[in-house]
Amino acid sequence: MEASRKQRIVNHLKDHGFNTAASWSSPSVWDQFYFSDQIYPGFKEDSDDAFDDLLWKERFEPCIREEVKPFLGRENFIGYFIDNEPRWNAPEIFKFYVSLPGERPGSKAFISFLESFYQGDINRLNNEWGTSYQGFGNIPGSSPVRVHSAAMERGILRAWRNEVAKTYYGRYTALLRSLDPHHLILGVRYRGIPDMDLLGALSPYFDVNSINAYNRYGALKPEFGALYKASGKPLMITEFSFSGFPEPGYRSMLNIDVYSQENRGIGYKKYVLEAARAPFMVGMHWFFWMDYPKQDEAEGGFLPDENVGLVTCDESRTYEELAAWIKRTNREVHLAHGAAQVKEHPKTELPKTSLRRFAPELDGNVSDWPGETALKPSTIMSLRDDAVLDHTYFISYDADSLYVAGDVSDSHLENPGGEWYWTGDSLFLHLSPEEPEGTDASRDMTVFIYPVGNGPSKTEPLVVRWRGHDESMVIPAIIAKHSKTGGLGIEARIPWAWLEGFGPRHPGPWKVQLGYQNANEICQAYWAGVVHFQSQ
Repeated sequence: MEASRKQRIVNHLKDHGFNTAASWSSPSVWDQFYFSDQIYPGFKEDSDDAFDDLLWKERFEPCIREEVKPFLGRENFIGYFIDNEPRWNAPEIFKFYVSLPGERPGSKAFISFLESFYQGDINRLNNEWGTSYQGFGNIPGSSPVRVHSAAMERGILRAWRNEVAKTYYGRYTALLRSLDPHHLILGVRYRGIPDMDLLGALSPYFDVNSINAYNRYGALKPEFGALYKASGKPLMITEFSFSGFPEPGYRSMLNIDVYSQENRGIGYKKYVLEAARAPFMVGMHWFFWMDYPKQDEAEGGFLPDENVGLVTCDESRTYEELAAWIKRTNREVHLAHGAAQVKEHPKTELPKTSLRRFAPELDGNVSDWPGETALKPSTIMSLRDDAVLDHTYFISYDADSLYVAGDVSDSHLENPGGEWYWTGDSLFLHLSPEEPEGTDASRDMTVFIYPVGNGPSKTEPLVVRWRGHDESMVIPAIIAKHSKTGGLGIEARIPWAWLEGFGPRHPGPWKVQLGYQNANEICQAYWAGVVHFQSQ
């Protein structure tokens, strides 16, 4: 970086109260800030054998030794991020180790783990896996095993995933500490809130747990406190930002479009100070200096996500309104954090309710729903304090279908935009089992009911089942909506066949979140509780 440009950037950042250069920052500014950075061993959890000593000796250890050299002896270096958004997909890791030949180190470790997990009982394993192995020695190199139950996914798959992760990061951090005992290990930069059991397994190897946590409401999630309490390790948000792209309804991979530079500033202040007031939070890293360059959608460009920097992509313009908010906020951070106190939140049980049999007339008018099917929001998230929410949700069932409805305030309906379904207005239902013994319930899923987005004119409603970026699909459902002043009523009939294990055959209890996302007003509300079906 040329000297004049470097000094201009450094002056800007210091003037606005930034005191640290985060991961992936230019090495040219390392002499001006405390800084942290990531190192890269090149390990792939679903194709590299974490137990293979030869692989460590020939590939990973030489790589790690080279990676740490630029940081040795630097007094203003804070520490190492040792991974970025690792997937640690339990089914894929399980499939990889099942496929290994028996002589491979990972296969030997896997079979030993299985024998311990199932207490040497191959029949117990076969009953859970739906297989017919004669003994544990027949497993290596066998055909792929279908994960056919939630019990299997929550049990052996997660347990083995954790074992592999502990083995890998245990060796990685031991070598790293031997090479550089003077700097911190800042964790793996999880993508959002990680599984509690994975974080618990890995926290002993790290000094800090780091999380990339984008949140368009500027809200520090309550899970952060739970993660700290479970691990005893401080936390850091290692990526966050807001987009001020001015036109709502455009697709956003990060889901952080707040439509104006003022709202970006409001989000910055709210999020940073919420974190500062939590004594277990030790820092936040803004992503990033300048906007992404504009590019065609086919090349990965999405208009809202281009506007995430402090300056434009050519550095010709500073977002002055955002900058003013940042400067004021950063002046308040140290005082806010110095006054932070641990807040004990009494553990409250989720409310419990029974699902009633009721089949409404699907016309978008919710006036015929019985009062005992009505639910009011228990949680409200809003970027701005002036958001107006007047919501009631409804849920019921019959032998064939689940019925979901909402009577909500919404001044303008936003199209979700193609397959990027999380960016539009929607009534949403999140389902997860309470994990009773013997359940065959599928893994968590979310169903979105959109008032608009379907049909040639994109004004018709649709229902989408969502499990992740690659597992979204429109599902057949009957939907009706009814407009009213300042909002709408919407009702949907969803066949049980599309809800995979949630229904009267599996009476619960089930964890449910039922709520509404108002995209353009940047707010979301939901009821959270536990439901079971009325006995027949």
